Amino acid sequence: MAQIFSFPGRASARREHPPVRPDGVPDTVWHAVQSVFAMPTVPGVQFHEVPVPKSIADYGIGVGMVRADDATQSDDWSALWHVYSCAHPGGIQGGNAIGSGDMHKIVGEAAWGWIMLLYYADPPQEWESRWRCVAFCRIPGQPDTHDDDGHYTAACWHAVNSGLHKTGVDTDTISGTITVSHDTFFGRQANDNMPARCELRVSWTPPARDLDTPDSIDAGMQVAQWAELVAHGIG
Repeated sequence: MAQIFSFPGRASARREHPPVRPDGVPDTVWHAVQSVFAMPTVPGVQFHEVPVPKSIADYGIGVGMVRADDATQSDDWSALWHVYSCAHPGGIQGGNAIGSGDMHKIVGEAAWGWIMLLYYADPPQEWESRWRCVAFCRIPGQPDTHDDDGHYTAACWHAVNSGLHKTGVDTDTISGTITVSHDTFFGRQANDNMPARCELRVSWTPPARDLDTPDSIDAGMQVAQWAELVAHGIG
């Protein structure tokens, strides 16, 4: 909706000047945009904007993020990032030097994710807000191979709930899934080792800044908390 970060680029940074407000944007939405622009940066995380499909909300703020150390693995991370953060399957387009197998390996080893803050003029009643956050992250790591009874996934879910609760989120509004997976390569890449990865898909209702204005939220706080998860993983 509004350019908050400078992109494309391998080390995207906050824009030097505040974003310009488009015509017709409600005050509560614009205040949310401003909170993202003003939020403290999270050390070790690069931010990129991602598009929010017009079909899923009246207004939206989309922010992609990648752990900076992982971003340096690719000579053309911005292209790779665009493909995956915008959920465009099929590999890198435009004749970039990275092959599809190399791209898959780089992304599989990286910690990255995105968050969208969606604003609905007529939301479901159970949300108790016009706002809803949806987020995804993929965190590499090798969980305990003896964890057959869900201890690792339970620990992941506890970490997500605890982190969001710190920002004032009512944990009863949080829902989502956790997937732990591992790829096996064959053919020319048979000797490549791919770490296990944890994928989190989560949605929640962000808290209001003021009880008198339930649609006024600190969107920047929600973005920063999700970035902390990408930066540090599941402790």
